[in-house]
Amino acid sequence: MAESFNESDFEAHKSTYNGFLSMVKWSIIGLVVLVLVLYFWIQP
Repeated sequence: MAESFNESDFEAHKSTYNGFLSMVKWSIIGLVVLVLVLYFWIQP
């Protein structure tokens, strides 16, 4: 099974994984910003 993977498959895998990590990073940053905005807007 391992022999069926070639270099282009691995490059596509790396590209997809990097895109996934980027999406997760920006989602977390967006959620943190949203929480901070809501905190300062509502002021408990």
